[in-house]
Amino acid sequence: MNYEQYISSPEWKQKRQRVIERDGCKCRTCWESEDLEVHHVSYERLFNEDLDDLITLCHQCHEAITTVIRRRRYSTRIITVSDHQRITPIIKIEVSHGKTNIEISDHEPSANPAPQWTNRRPFEPFLEGDETDLRQTRQD
Repeated sequence: MNYEQYISSPEWKQKRQRVIERDGCKCRTCWESEDLEVHHVSYERLFNEDLDDLITLCHQCHEAITTVIRRRRYSTRIITVSDHQRITPIIKIEVSHGKTNIEISDHEPSANPAPQWTNRRPFEPFLEGDETDLRQTRQD
């Protein structure tokens, strides 16, 4: 049995109801009586919990407490690139749009990415009249 099946089971629903009644049908942190949920204080006896392993919380408090617990759990974890496997294949597709061929890749890292702007002088003028502008720029 997995967790989702367990949470949907009649056994869990009975245990959940007993915990809510034990806690006076109120959230144990803010005393709200709407949107009540049951939180696992400990997962040591998951699927066979004692009532002391569970507390009643409203939805907002349950979300807040779960967020804090996850933040503490994962804050010390160092994730490196080697921890991840690529799940999408590296593909290259050539698309022809009129005069130009465009190559599409799915973010394959390159060893030496080309800069967006280059500091090199152009080998030939782009448009007519650019040569004059280029000479003037060099003189300035």
